[in-house]
Amino acid sequence: MLYVSFLWHMHQPMYEDPRTGNYRLPWVRLHALKDYYNMVAILDEFPQIHQTFNLSSSLIEQIEGYLNGKTDPYLERVRRPVDRLSPAAKVHLLKEAFPAQQHTMILPYPRLHELWLKRGEEDLNEEALHHKIADFTEQEWRDLQVWSVLAWIDPMLREPLKRFYEQGRHFTEADKLDVLAAQDSILARILPKYAEVQARGQIELSISPYFHPILPLLIDTNSALEALPNTKLPRTRFAHREDAARQIEMAIALYRRLFHTTPHGLWPSEGSVSQSLIPLIANHQIQWIASDEEILRRSQVQLQFLYQPYRVRAGDQTVDIVFRDHTLSDLIAFVYPTWAPDRAADDFIQRLHAIHQLTPATGSPGLVSVILDGENCWEHYPNDGNDFLRELYRRLSDDPDLKTTTIRDYLAAFPPQQTITHLFAGSWLNHNFKMWIGHEEENAAWEAVSVTRKTLATYQAQHPACDPAILAAAWREIYIAEGSDWFWWYGDEHVDEHILLFDELFREHLKQVYRLLEKGIPTLLNLPIKKNGRPSPVRQPQRRIQPVIDGKETGFYEWRGAGFYTAVRGGTMYPASTQIHAIHYGYDAGHLFLRIDVEPRYWHHQAPVYLQVVHPTPRQWQLAPVPPPENEWQVVAGEDLFEASLRWDAFPVELPTPVGFYVIVGEIGRELERHPPQHPIFFTAYDD
Repeated sequence: MLYVSFLWHMHQPMYEDPRTGNYRLPWVRLHALKDYYNMVAILDEFPQIHQTFNLSSSLIEQIEGYLNGKTDPYLERVRRPVDRLSPAAKVHLLKEAFPAQQHTMILPYPRLHELWLKRGEEDLNEEALHHKIADFTEQEWRDLQVWSVLAWIDPMLREPLKRFYEQGRHFTEADKLDVLAAQDSILARILPKYAEVQARGQIELSISPYFHPILPLLIDTNSALEALPNTKLPRTRFAHREDAARQIEMAIALYRRLFHTTPHGLWPSEGSVSQSLIPLIANHQIQWIASDEEILRRSQVQLQFLYQPYRVRAGDQTVDIVFRDHTLSDLIAFVYPTWAPDRAADDFIQRLHAIHQLTPATGSPGLVSVILDGENCWEHYPNDGNDFLRELYRRLSDDPDLKTTTIRDYLAAFPPQQTITHLFAGSWLNHNFKMWIGHEEENAAWEAVSVTRKTLATYQAQHPACDPAILAAAWREIYIAEGSDWFWWYGDEHVDEHILLFDELFREHLKQVYRLLEKGIPTLLNLPIKKNGRPSPVRQPQRRIQPVIDGKETGFYEWRGAGFYTAVRGGTMYPASTQIHAIHYGYDAGHLFLRIDVEPRYWHHQAPVYLQVVHPTPRQWQLAPVPPPENEWQVVAGEDLFEASLRWDAFPVELPTPVGFYVIVGEIGRELERHPPQHPIFFTAYDD
């Protein structure tokens, strides 16, 4: 028998604006419609499937906030009658009402797709969108408002709204109110559903520290040096074990209030662990934690085998730990969305059986831990991933050699036999903390937290009679600012249209501390930490080019002026590594040119690479390792790149024309990578 433990981590950053109490971004609400209820409700169909769910406290608090009347600006623009929408509100609707995943969340709905085409498929700036406003009728604006909610609702929850999906268009204000009422109903069902399924013993609910901080860095920012000794640390060493303890205590208190019991397990934010964390976890009677297999490989233990639990010892204190199978977790997150559900489920089961063959026949049965975000991947799947999950859960339920389990139940039956004497300090992202510390921007954010925290601690010591409610509110702002999500968006690794908003909101939480203490706000908190505005992985072509198609970098100026895309890597929404790491693209009067930079290992795997054109004429060609027909293409492969040219008359098309495309690794229908992962690369090829 091989045991399989799924841990679905459900989390959203704290989007609350401390000045208004409302939320600046809508992702808690939208993922609540699409993911949080159905992920646990689908288990009603599969009573033999047992799993662990980790609900972060910041997520829970915001779900409750919506139920208590809090809102977000996106929701307010949907609620507003169309005749009261300002031009600015209409521009925002054109920017935000269309989900990012066109293939799974726009194309399936004819009316939404029609409105998307009318707006324009390419990523337009606000000035261009302003010129589009007059093209939309009052009815189209209202239909767009309604579809901005309907498109997010999971198919399992659509029966009460069936007439709206069938009607598709010509919605009234009354219809819109009915859809928004259904939204409220879904939000209200989420937390009771988790409590219900845990009460019957089918799931285990675990916690993360309240505002999702990186606990080892709260304990001591110097812990970053264990994985990366050359990390440039903030000037001020941050070492506040008491804050890490408070984040855990608050999460336990919220859990007890909601679920009337005590949590057994804790998923450390981003799988971040260290040896110094163990006493803190043990002091709070937490029995188990989890991290990534790369942490196990670097920890001190006599015998390493991924598919078993371990006990970490720190003095006379111990905590049990399991390590996720990185490959299996990433297959669900990044690879299977483009596969047929039955083929993906078969592949997963076959891999489990292969692991079973590796498991020693004596001793405790093996445990495979599959741990990933429980919300981010499903928008890439057709039907919100329900078809895949049903195929997978059906096979797991029927397989006599596989048994799903909660982590708590497995550990109760099969306690760890191996002891880790030193737990390596790192996270589930490249076994280090580079995503949250070391970059100039990240270090500046740590400095801002340090200075503000010191100001608060000094004020508290000097004002023993201060109103406890004011102090509690101020410390809450510090704990929010310690969350991992702010540091995640600093640095060069990530791209998001809301990145400047995150910077602003982070600084607002620290500024709120000074407002509460009635002290002047330091100038530095009024200045953006994010120095480079909105970074983008895509650079548009600057002029026509005429590269030599020879499979090598002929000269510095060969691709100068071309468009450029760099692969987005790392994190919960993107794979840690990719076979393609850059795409150069450009054109002249007769050709589209591509240069695709690949990792050297690509030529060992020989996975096919496709160009998928979505505009002006949908077409796709395999570029490698088997090149396309020479009458249309010229493709030459080199050691770590290949170059290609395609004649424009292959479409056919006349310049000027907008061009949109993806580059795909893997067979169509069994993709391994898609670049870019969300929106296609769009550019305009001009005729002079």
